[in-house]
Amino acid sequence: MNTHQCAYAKINLLLHVCSKRPDGYHELSMIMESISIHDDLEISVSDEPGIHLTCRIEGKNLSEEVSLSNGDDNLVTKAAKAILNYARGLNGAGTDTVRLSDIAIDVISGRLGLNIVLTKRIPMAAGLAGGSTDAAAALRGINELLELGLGTQELCSIGVSIGADVPYCIRGGSCLAEGIGEKLTPVSSPPAAHLLIVKPSIDVPTGNVYVRFDERTSASAGSGTYNRGSCPKCFTPGISDDGAASNPNAEADTPDARMIQALEDGDLTAIGSSLYNDLRIVTAADHGIITELEDLLTDAGAAGAMMSGSGPSVFGLFDQKDQCLMAMKRVKDIYPGIYAEYAEFVI
Repeated sequence: MNTHQCAYAKINLLLHVCSKRPDGYHELSMIMESISIHDDLEISVSDEPGIHLTCRIEGKNLSEEVSLSNGDDNLVTKAAKAILNYARGLNGAGTDTVRLSDIAIDVISGRLGLNIVLTKRIPMAAGLAGGSTDAAAALRGINELLELGLGTQELCSIGVSIGADVPYCIRGGSCLAEGIGEKLTPVSSPPAAHLLIVKPSIDVPTGNVYVRFDERTSASAGSGTYNRGSCPKCFTPGISDDGAASNPNAEADTPDARMIQALEDGDLTAIGSSLYNDLRIVTAADHGIITELEDLLTDAGAAGAMMSGSGPSVFGLFDQKDQCLMAMKRVKDIYPGIYAEYAEFVI
C-alpha cells in the first residue's frame, strides 16, 4: 500500500503583522497562493514498526546533508506522529461512530510502520513554506493511506500544532489567513500568470525577523488582546455567496482591501501594485539583495515583485512567459549560482 502527495510551495501576496499577542505569537493577515514548485512524498506501510523517513534532493540521498534532518525534528516526522496519536485517540474512544481499518490499527498499535520518502525541490528556509507544506502532505497522505476518514478541518486542527502555515498548506489555493495563520477564508483566485521565484543564498531565521520587527515597531507582548477593528491596515472582509472573502467596501484603502479587490477584478497589474509585506522592512534592511532583486524583476517587466514570508525569496509576477524566462536568464547572469525558478499559480 502506498500513496503519493505533491507538496506545493506558497507565496505571500500580502503579509501584514497586525499585533503581538500576550503569548508572544503574532496576529497576522495574509493572502497566500499555492505555486507549482513542489516537493513529493511517497508514503507506504512498512513491516518494520516506526516512522522511517528518507530525504532526497531530486533523487540524491541527503544522508550527509546536515541542513535537512531525517529525524524527529523534521516536520514530516512530527506530522506523522501527530496524526497517528490523533488516530490512536479515536481508536480508544470506544464509540460505534469510529471504525478504523485493520491496517490503521496495525500501524497505530506499532505492529506495522510507515516508510516516507521526501524528495525536496522547494528551497529550504526560503519563505516558501517548504517544511510546512511537507508536513501538510504527510497529514493528507497518511489520512488517505490508512483510510482514517479525517476531514479537512480535523487535519487542520492537527496541523496548527505543528506549524502556523500547515493548515493553509493542507487546503492550498487562494486564501486569506488570519490569527497566527490558522483562520482561513477562500479568496478569489488570481488570473493566469508567470512567476519567477528567486532565493538568494542568505540565512534569514524567521524568529529573528519577528524580533527585529517588534523592535522596529515598538511592539510588546503586553500590548493587549488582538482586535481587528483597532488595526488601521486591516478591514473585516465580507463573505460572498460562494463562501469566499469579498470586499464589502471597495473604497476601503487598506492593504487587505486593495489586494482582495484586485483578485476579484482578476487584474494582474493591480495585484502587482498591491503586493505588501510588513516583514520586508527588516529583511531588506539587513540584506540589500532583496531590493536589488525586486528592482531587477520590475525592470524586466514584472507587474510587481515582493519578498515572500520572512524571506529571503523574492518573486515576480509576469503577464508574458517569455518576459519571465528572459528575467530568469538575466538574474542568473548577474548572480551566478543563485536559485531562480519558473512557476505558475496552482488554483
